[in-house]
Amino acid sequence: MVAYNFKKKFAYPVTQGYKVQTIRAPRKNGHVKAGGAIQLYTGMRTSNCEKLVNPDPICKAVFSIDIKGHGDVLIDRCPLTLEQIRQLALADGFIDTIPGLGESGPTINAETHMIEFFADKLPCLGFSLIYWGPDKWWDVLDFLPDLVIENHDRLAT
Repeated sequence: MVAYNFKKKFAYPVTQGYKVQTIRAPRKNGHVKAGGAIQLYTGMRTSNCEKLVNPDPICKAVFSIDIKGHGDVLIDRCPLTLEQIRQLALADGFIDTIPGLGESGPTINAETHMIEFFADKLPCLGFSLIYWGPDKWWDVLDFLPDLVIENHDRLAT
């Protein structure tokens, strides 16, 4: 079983089932494989540790993802369009932010937030996109290029 920790801002979307994927850097002991159980937490290694989902969800698919410094994103070496990058960012829990009432400033889109979130790790090469949502993942992960969808070797059946 593999455990993943989420920043507090992502905890609510995970508990509500809005966020059913995570993008992770390579790890020494490897990531969950399709078909394996996943434990999802926030505040791991603190007194505020909280398990987010019970029972443990099952990983449905794992994809390779690269996020490059200039905003290019590839899943299983297939480049995403700007719209696919936006859908990936939204699915991963990033949101558009707009200035509040009476405030000025630019609207910052979800994809910009995602790139900024990973900025200190760029380029993110060999990262993993781990998905644990509904069985019909191809309906949920509609940002995936067709070539990736046709590749079933890392998917739970």
